[in-house]
Formats: sequence, structure tokens, C-alpha cells
Amino acid sequence: MPIKYNFSSRKGQKIKYLVIHDTGNSGVGANALNHFKFFSGGNRNASAHYFVDDHQIVQIIGDSFSAWHCGDTQGYGRALNGVRNCTSIGIELCINSDGNYQKAYENLVELVKNLMVKFNINVHFICRHYDVSRKRCPGSFFTKNLWEKFLQDVQKPIKIKLDLSKSSVGVPVQQKALDERIKFVMDEILKADRVKVNYNGKEIELRGKNIQGTNYVSIRDLAEALNLKVGWNQDKKIVELRG
Repeated sequence: MPIKYNFSSRKGQKIKYLVIHDTGNSGVGANALNHFKFFSGGNRNASAHYFVDDHQIVQIIGDSFSAWHCGDTQGYGRALNGVRNCTSIGIELCINSDGNYQKAYENLVELVKNLMVKFNINVHFICRHYDVSRKRCPGSFFTKNLWEKFLQDVQKPIKIKLDLSKSSVGVPVQQKALDERIKFVMDEILKADRVKVNYNGKEIELRGKNIQGTNYVSIRDLAEALNLKVGWNQDKKIVELRG
């Protein structure tokens, strides 16, 4: 498991619902990976299965476990025949101000489409956190019109096929798509090996993987180690490193 806190058994319950949240955190850098780091840092008394931003989808709790995202005792979920932590998947949309909200939204839509297929979930069993607990969440598309548009979007054909078949047993998810903006980070990637890099005589140790004799490291981690800023040039479809 990527994090050691704030999850529990599903108590034999079947996954029936997808519950959509947003983080409510518009701060710079409040992306999916940094939310993983926050929730892995100790007991937060809350959690979700997935965090989605404009560049990646990060799963911090396996689907076979309950995340603590909507509660198990509130009564509002009765209208939906009992939405609880143990019967649902919790998905958080990141709304960091330095991200591209539209791209993050599109990534969220694709993740939901794939989860609908995996768990055979009808669109009528997708709900907002608000529908379960009356909390105004997801605030970024809380209104009826925006929510109805989201429900329409998730019923469109899948654009990005995600292999979610091993999401709860620590095997990286592979993605096949022409659009490679999403980097789907799974259990084994988040607890990856350490790779040493020599830069101008300075030895740097980074998260990475050795695959068939070739070392792979995170561009973002490497850039941060070298005090560089990393960004995505949408027009040229390339990663940019800036000093």
C-alpha cells in the first residue's frame, strides 16, 4: 500500500458507487503527488482512493480497501441506497492554481469512465460528496448544470484506456493512448527503487526503476534536485526544463 494510514476493510461489501470530490485546495503546488505526500505523512483522519491533476492520476489506496472519504454513518446517502466508504471509490480532483483545470477535469472524466467499466457502475451510481453528506463538494463543479455536464461527459466513449486490473496489489498501471499527458502513478512507482545520478561530480539519488538494464527516473525529481523548474509545453508536446 502506498500509504499506511486512514483506510480499512470493505467488510465484504461490493463497490457500487463512485463519489466525486475536489480537494478544495487551490494553493500553488497542491497537485496529486503532493496530496499523496501529505496523506502519507501521518494520520489525517481522511483519505481517498485517487487524486487527479492536469498531469497525472495518483492512487494512494487500493480499490479493495475502504478509503475514508464520505463516512459510514450519515443518513443522506440513503436516497442512493446507502453510499458509504465501504461501498464506494473516492476520487479527488486537484484544483491547484498553478495547474490547468480543464486538463485535470478531462483526466478525471477518463478515470471515471474506466472505473465504470471495471466495476460495472451505471452513471446513476456516480454522486457528489454533497449527495452523501451535504458538504459543498466538489466545489469546482457543484452547481446542477456543471454536475449534469460531468455526468454527460463520463458517458462518452473512453479516450484513454487504463489498465486498472491490478490496482490494489501494487503493480504499475499501464496506459495505451496517443495522448500521454496522464502519467498514472501506482503503488510500485510510488515506492520505487533508488537510482544514483552523477551531475558535474555531484552524486544525486533519485526515485527510479531499472527496467531491462535501463534506468528510468522522474523528470520532475531530477529537475528539483538540479534546482530547475519543469513544465509542459502543450503546443510543442514536450517537457521544458528552466533554470
